[in-house]
Amino acid sequence: MIKFIILYIIFFFAITIIVKPDDGHPKKHYFGFLIGPSYVLNNTNIPIYYSSDDCGNYNNGSEVSYHLGLFYSYQKPIPNIDFDIRFIFDKRPVTLYEETSGFEVFNPASNSYQPLVMGHDYSGNLEYVIIDLGIKYQPIIDVPAYIRLSADFGNPIFSAEYDNSESIISPNNYLFPDLTRKHSVSNGKINNTGTAIGVSLGLSYKHQLKNDMIIEPGISFRKSINSAISVSDWYQNIFRLSLSIGFETNLDKTIPERVSPIIQIKNEEPIITQKDTFIEPKYSLEVTDLYLKELIVTQTYPILPYIFFDFGKAELNNKYTENFSKFSENEIPNDNLQIYYNLLNIIGSRMLKNKSSTLRINGTQDSKEIQEYPDFNLAKQRAEHVANYLHEKWMIDKKRLVTSYIKKPTLPTSENYDEGFEENRRVELNSDDYQLLEPVINSKFSEFSNLTSNIYLDIKPDIQLKSFELKSLKNNNLINTITKDEDIPQSIVFGDAFGKSNLNPNDKLALELNFSDNKGNKSRIDKLLRFITQKESFETGRLNLIVFDFDKSELSNFNKLMIQNFVKNEVKQNSKIKITGSTDKLGEENYNLTLSEQRAINVSNYLKSIIPDINIIESKGVGFVDGKINNNTPEGRFYSRTVLIEVETPLE
Repeated sequence: MIKFIILYIIFFFAITIIVKPDDGHPKKHYFGFLIGPSYVLNNTNIPIYYSSDDCGNYNNGSEVSYHLGLFYSYQKPIPNIDFDIRFIFDKRPVTLYEETSGFEVFNPASNSYQPLVMGHDYSGNLEYVIIDLGIKYQPIIDVPAYIRLSADFGNPIFSAEYDNSESIISPNNYLFPDLTRKHSVSNGKINNTGTAIGVSLGLSYKHQLKNDMIIEPGISFRKSINSAISVSDWYQNIFRLSLSIGFETNLDKTIPERVSPIIQIKNEEPIITQKDTFIEPKYSLEVTDLYLKELIVTQTYPILPYIFFDFGKAELNNKYTENFSKFSENEIPNDNLQIYYNLLNIIGSRMLKNKSSTLRINGTQDSKEIQEYPDFNLAKQRAEHVANYLHEKWMIDKKRLVTSYIKKPTLPTSENYDEGFEENRRVELNSDDYQLLEPVINSKFSEFSNLTSNIYLDIKPDIQLKSFELKSLKNNNLINTITKDEDIPQSIVFGDAFGKSNLNPNDKLALELNFSDNKGNKSRIDKLLRFITQKESFETGRLNLIVFDFDKSELSNFNKLMIQNFVKNEVKQNSKIKITGSTDKLGEENYNLTLSEQRAINVSNYLKSIIPDINIIESKGVGFVDGKINNNTPEGRFYSRTVLIEVETPLE
């Protein structure tokens, strides 16, 4: 009864919006309720065990159920056509059964092994509230028989429960470890349900009684358009018998004829006077929703342990020091270079926590600087400036900061390229304490990608526009303006309006439409766009960057240790692995492609040495990818010499 009352409230609230004042044409309105049995055909591909897809699936089943609801229909001055809306409580149960015999067990009674035959039962119940929008066509005017075509949309608001159990059929003397022959495997709420969509075709016959009462029996078949759950196939096709009982009523109001005042003037014909009125046109703008895909990500950012210097300079560049006052390792943006520019602050804060750790600071020069500063005093000063920063800003004892200098880096970049000189002017940071230089890990944050290609616009009423200006705003900041002297388009490309910037459900996206119509009326409409978020069915772990030195593909001991820790935390039995090697812009294209492939192969081989049966579904090299990271800086080129490991693990 409570469910039925809720339906009544929703129904009559909707009717107050749908029913509009009379436009001068006669209409027939019908209100009422409907009830009847349903025959639900469940066509499924639900795994027998949610934790495994290898043990078989439940297939088809059918159940008898019922539906009840409210309807409203009206007949406009269109021959043979009724428009119809229904709010329905639809009970959709499911009972599925499968047998498996994939295992053998020892039967003491026969002193032999024999198949373990198990029965699997899945019972569930989805109770939907649906909105059904339809058109009824009367083929023969004098015969009140109708063909109804409709589409429905609904969600399981009242119930979405299931119970999955298993039982032993044979051998008769075999029991589960809990000493039972039947027990529940799992039960509770059916997750991953969404909006169910279907289309229906039906036949009905309307019988008119006294006092404007109608009775209309009907039969229909509903075809499911999408799955009831997002993680498996579950389609529910339904045969329905319905009995609709309602009343015909007149909601139209008679508008009295407007009579203009008549002023009589002596000896003259009457003059009809009427005051002119101007009604300002009112317009509305409807836009489609924006769809985002939400991916749960755990990302590991290795640290590039090099500080780079300008030619002939020993002072630290501001990019390494400007964030000291507001530094917090937990609040660094999820960005490779932002983490890198906080390198000294990350090390300083970690040395404060680990009082026994020491840091080796080794200064270097490029070959041009060696000619100008042959005493290597410049390399020495570079190391000392780094040590002084950690001592003065982070209060690290200088005994824990061991400075040194050498002629060139241990693994120098070739100076056949101008960029090689930039990369060899550096300070190298090393420590025997892994925690000091271990990667920065951001765990289980949400990453959103845009699924919307076009934004569809619908301006009402249908007017002829003379010109329009469409502004797109993100968080109250103007992103783009589209101006044309023509009709407003039916859609705009999302990228044209808002660019290619990353989106977040907390962003405020809006459109501002300024236009004038062919009557000279100028109007402005502001419309806030709404996000709809869809969750991905798996989560991703990324070891974002394994940094290689110039022209190198071998894995260092430090990189191997990073991979070991990453695999231990992120790789599960059902995980899928993708490996992508890349290079910087230096060198020939074909050579870089081969180098990136070798980097990917070395990582793949090392992963297999740790987990022999690891599921690597892709391993490739892509060479240099332009636009991914700015290669005009030394750090940008180093962060391009990488291998990316991506781990996709299904959500439980």
